[in-house]
Amino acid sequence: DRAVLSTVPAGVSAVCDPFGHGVVVRVEAEAATHHLRQELGRLAGVRRFTCCYRYDPWWVAPRCGRKGREIPVETQYLLAELPGGACVVLLPLLDGPFRCAIEGTAKDALALVADSNDPGVVTQAVNGLFVAAGDNPYELMHAAAQSLVAFMGRGRLREDKPLPDFINDFGWCTWDAFYGEVNHDKVRAGLQSFADAGVPPRMMILDDGWLSHRTAPTGENRLTAFAADPRKFPQGLAATVTMAKAEFGLRRFLVWHTLQGYWGGVDAAAFPEYTVVNNVREFSPGVVHNCAQANAAFGRGAGLVHPRDVHRFFQDFHRHLRSQGVDGVKVDNQSTLEGVARGLGGRAAVMQAYHEAVEGAAQTHFLGRLINCMSHATDVIYQTLNSTLTRSYTDFWPRDPKSHGLHQYANAQNSLWLSEFIHPDWDMFQSDHPMAPLHAAARAVSGGPVYVSDKPGVHNVE
Repeated sequence: DRAVLSTVPAGVSAVCDPFGHGVVVRVEAEAATHHLRQELGRLAGVRRFTCCYRYDPWWVAPRCGRKGREIPVETQYLLAELPGGACVVLLPLLDGPFRCAIEGTAKDALALVADSNDPGVVTQAVNGLFVAAGDNPYELMHAAAQSLVAFMGRGRLREDKPLPDFINDFGWCTWDAFYGEVNHDKVRAGLQSFADAGVPPRMMILDDGWLSHRTAPTGENRLTAFAADPRKFPQGLAATVTMAKAEFGLRRFLVWHTLQGYWGGVDAAAFPEYTVVNNVREFSPGVVHNCAQANAAFGRGAGLVHPRDVHRFFQDFHRHLRSQGVDGVKVDNQSTLEGVARGLGGRAAVMQAYHEAVEGAAQTHFLGRLINCMSHATDVIYQTLNSTLTRSYTDFWPRDPKSHGLHQYANAQNSLWLSEFIHPDWDMFQSDHPMAPLHAAARAVSGGPVYVSDKPGVHNVE
């Protein structure tokens, strides 16, 4: 009973929402393509809007405006206010192997973009956009999320997924303490420093820097073994885990890896038991529009375990980690997958296979203890079945003074929609940082985990 789009062109129609919360906009193009773009019409009577768009392949950021032309490329969620105070939400969908986004045009019209990022996977029509209106934005969000999951037939709402058991344990992450130069002795020094300060963590994340890898001729770093780098952990990962638990009372020891194994995937020669596809990074036009360097990030190539082998790959990987005493994983670099998945059946289908595999392995071996990271493409968000804890904005940047207020604002704004599907994690921070009071207060009210990345001997205990 409310006008949302006007001057709607031919080929655009509405499909019923069985729940009655809204409608699904269906688009039919003149020819089949792997990258379909169709104008939907002008936004009718919108006073102002807030949205989330992907400014790079991995993260979304909020943007506000009043005109259609201000809607960024790669927008994945838009909430607008109509005359009289009612709200309308516009949510691009997944449809088979395709993932959709919206963007504004110079004439204040709205365009839908459906993309498989695989020239071999084409379509002429998509159910591309869910639209619903209501008087209460929070109730509208929840109703829309229910309809979305039911209509797409994939994903699961946050309310239907259990939280990992470490959610209320104070934690430590090694990243900002050591970055990639972590080793056994530094982990011990960090835990000893917390113990001496009287604030021992009960959960920790051994972040990037622990895995065995090599640099490929094309420049990217590829995984060479499931085991820890012997130069940094000469007695193996088990010795470090045992030390942390036996000497310092740690309850949960998590380790980091990426969804592809490492930043550049896996080294085919090191893993002959799996089919490894060597692909060049080639993100969709919308991603490159917002992030010109996307195709060069972490190297130009990637060694990708074929989707038919990826379930076995993650079962083997996580089985090994469990044998070392590891209790869970932080899975990073997830949205990169869409850019290296050409020739494998379409981005959303490849992501579905990978996420079912990594979540299934984490469920089997770690009782579902998994943190999702760099994972804001809806290919991921709408296809998380068991995992819920997910980073809700980019990293805490200790050396960037301008980042800290934005960090809190973006986490909160992004969570308005993301939290219907995942439990937001606002990231670590450092307790002795000049902006630590702001970060600490934000974490305390966020509902997410509280963990720091302090260097040894550098704490603000209060």
